Amino acid sequence: MRTYSIYRLPKPTDGVLNILFDSEEQSNYDITVCDISGSVIYENFSYEAKTQIDLRHLKQGYYFVEINRNNTPLIKRIYKK
Repeated sequence: MRTYSIYRLPKPTDGVLNILFDSEEQSNYDITVCDISGSVIYENFSYEAKTQIDLRHLKQGYYFVEINRNNTPLIKRIYKK
């Protein structure tokens, strides 16, 4: 069973995102952060169960975090204050 969690404190986020991958098998995860216009702000590949992304340098607004594993995407909208 595959489960992804994106959590951040406080809400809205100050820019530090923590991403947890709950998976019994080790796999690679593609992580992409885009702004509201679709421009890629951050891109990384992770094999770790926990990944932290620092977005504090970005302007206030909405962003999209996409996590993709084996062509199965999860997209979350976040608000950076």
